[in-house]
Amino acid sequence: MALTDSDLAFEGLENSLEEIIATSTQYVTTWDWSQLRNLKKLWAIEVDNIGMHTLDNEFPHLQYMSLLKISSAKISFLHPDAFSGLPNLTVLIFKQNEISKFKRSMLPDPANKLHHLDLSSNLLETLPENMFKSMPNLRELYLGHNKLLTLNEETFSPVIKKLQLLVLTGNAFQCDCRMRWIVGYFTHLHLEGECEQPPPMRGKTLRYLKDIDFYC
Repeated sequence: MALTDSDLAFEGLENSLEEIIATSTQYVTTWDWSQLRNLKKLWAIEVDNIGMHTLDNEFPHLQYMSLLKISSAKISFLHPDAFSGLPNLTVLIFKQNEISKFKRSMLPDPANKLHHLDLSSNLLETLPENMFKSMPNLRELYLGHNKLLTLNEETFSPVIKKLQLLVLTGNAFQCDCRMRWIVGYFTHLHLEGECEQPPPMRGKTLRYLKDIDFYC
């Protein structure tokens, strides 16, 4: 039901344990991630189908951590600095949870190594304007199956020129003039997503629309 009964988890494996994978157990509620703080070689944590519900404390500073996956964990609350102590985080997968708000402070700043960010299948309605600040190597972004209605140009401007893949499928986008700005990036960006509103645009694929299609 916990990582350990003592203050430190996996004692004796500080210089050898590299991966932790936990799948499909229904007894765990929440873990004290600080108990992993002495694992100097840990580079991957994968948690799937475990009902954690909240992530109340931030991860300790783990220098080697590059892959973190927590999916289908029913998480609705994240500590404001949840993953900020992972300077070499390269892949973050946080899909199929119940997050309605995600803050820039939850990630390392700068997030120089972050390449792949998956926040799909959550309850996100908006993203903060500084969401993608200081992410020079972000190339793959998954935001599908949330509750987004539009894309804010200021929010995406730090990364849109370097993104290679942007998955937005499953959001009820209102394809009006607020989203016209994204047309200029279709030449290098593989974009997946469809319009929901206005009615004449329903079901149309974003990638194949032109300037004239986005009006207010």
